[in-house]
Amino acid sequence: MKICICDDDALIAQDLRELIENTASEENMEITVNIVTSGDELLECAKELDAVFLDIEMPGRDGLDIGKTIMEINPEIIIIMATAHDERMRESIHIGVKDFITKPYKAEDVKISLDIIKKKTAGKRELMVYYHRNKYTIMEKDIKKIYAYNGYVCIYAGDKIFRKEVSLKKMLEELEAGLFFQIDRKTIVSFAAVKNYEKGFFYIGREKIKVARDRKKLFEKAYIEYDLRYKI
Repeated sequence: MKICICDDDALIAQDLRELIENTASEENMEITVNIVTSGDELLECAKELDAVFLDIEMPGRDGLDIGKTIMEINPEIIIIMATAHDERMRESIHIGVKDFITKPYKAEDVKISLDIIKKKTAGKRELMVYYHRNKYTIMEKDIKKIYAYNGYVCIYAGDKIFRKEVSLKKMLEELEAGLFFQIDRKTIVSFAAVKNYEKGFFYIGREKIKVARDRKKLFEKAYIEYDLRYKI
């Protein structure tokens, strides 16, 4: 996950960076954090970012103006607006800001912001797969289930079935932890696709699926953790 801090005060930005990195480490989040000191620098890298901590009060174009332009460049970006003045938060709502953080920064506030970022970006990791022998790239969030055959897996995503030459074990290792679960010897399911779970059974679309008896308790525990960590 790529996060940027945009603040014209480099010392304050560095303090925030340390808080973000320390909190991400505690939460087992894989991130990279870079710092820019102007809106123009931020616009140059906006397409590549998942989230930005954006200071409102900056010389020249302020954070609100830059935020509007960023959303045009990268509509998927998550903007966390930073300010020392609470009254400016209301102005930020109209440009799609997902959270606010006030100066001086506190670890508990950073944790809340990172939790929002984690939920909003869950499943955006890309996988290289094959469809009719042609290479495709799909996002984890589009996967419903994965079924293993001898030496390869079939990946059910959207209305297509993709193929990847990998074992089920390696496939699970490649996926983002916490979003998927192996329910039996041959099947991985996406928690996002699971509906109406009850007593070891659930639905994906109209298909009724059973969790293996020896995996049932582990599945229920992981499903609760998914619900707490990723549901918005």
